[in-house]
Amino acid sequence: MEASLEDSLLVPGNQASDSKVLLVAEAPASGSLVEPKEQEGGAPGGDGSAASAGLPVPQTRRYRDPWMAILFVVHLVIIFSVAVALKPSSSEHSSSREAENGRKMLGGLALLVVTASFVALAWQQFLIRFSSTVIACMLWLTPVVIGFASVVYLSMGIIWLGVLGLLFALVSACYAHAVRDRIPFASANLSVACRGVSHFSPAVLLAAGAGLAAQFVWIMMWGAAVVGTMHSTANENGFVFFLLLVSFFWTATVITNVVHVTACGTTQQW
Repeated sequence: MEASLEDSLLVPGNQASDSKVLLVAEAPASGSLVEPKEQEGGAPGGDGSAASAGLPVPQTRRYRDPWMAILFVVHLVIIFSVAVALKPSSSEHSSSREAENGRKMLGGLALLVVTASFVALAWQQFLIRFSSTVIACMLWLTPVVIGFASVVYLSMGIIWLGVLGLLFALVSACYAHAVRDRIPFASANLSVACRGVSHFSPAVLLAAGAGLAAQFVWIMMWGAAVVGTMHSTANENGFVFFLLLVSFFWTATVITNVVHVTACGTTQQW
């Protein structure tokens, strides 16, 4: 069942149509992109043939919402300026101690980045081979974990939180039971996606690594800006820290989405 689903997802030419574009199921050994073959007359991949076949015509590439991009860059410059300008002053002894702590923290973060890369590679291969098992475990472990936490809360005397957790566990169990028939299809999609990423390795993995490095640099810069703001203001301003939180999540989400769109676009070409 799972193999047939993956084959049907890998071959878009299974549609019942007279003039659809057919793709070869397997890529050439050279690793080049699969070239479309047109079943009937007309230029392959042209806008006219796509429109006549009822397919969506690709839009002209252009920047969208440039004002938002400008605002994002300006906000990055502001955070960097705050991190540099509001650096807290300290004595020589404390500066050497803070420098040593900073080196230890950077080393620990670098070790985490390397470890996360190897774990991601291993997890990708695991998903290709055991995608159905992973999805089923995720569905059924959720109500089990929530139910266990609810029992702990009830034993601690936190009745309202325990009852709320039991309700969430019941809803999660009902959801897992309702979608159990869709697990083969979801596992086939997951396996095909992992194979697509593997087909373009290491380019996609390098893009993910670059995103991880950008996240690391951003966290360090944002943390320096927060520390500088805390040392420079006598009274804590909640609105300022709210803006800093918005800045943190905004930049982190932009970096994540760039990696996500890069991987999706590359896999779509496959």
